Amino acid sequence: DRNPHPFSTACAFNASSRPPVILVTAERDDALKAQAVENGWGFLSKPVRPPALRALMTQVLVRHRA
Repeated sequence: DRNPHPFSTACAFNASSRPPVILVTAERDDALKAQAVENGWGFLSKPVRPPALRALMTQVLVRHRA
């Protein structure tokens, strides 16, 4: 069975211990992207370009430390 919510593990963390998250997916679903943004996660569609991943990692970590 395919998990309808591939990010359910990340959602399981309570608010005080949320790790920085970047959702990398081959799904081209605008609703999924909107949910990622709503949760404060980074979002990348495959194929991932290394410079884009590095830039997003930096952005997510800076935001997480703030």
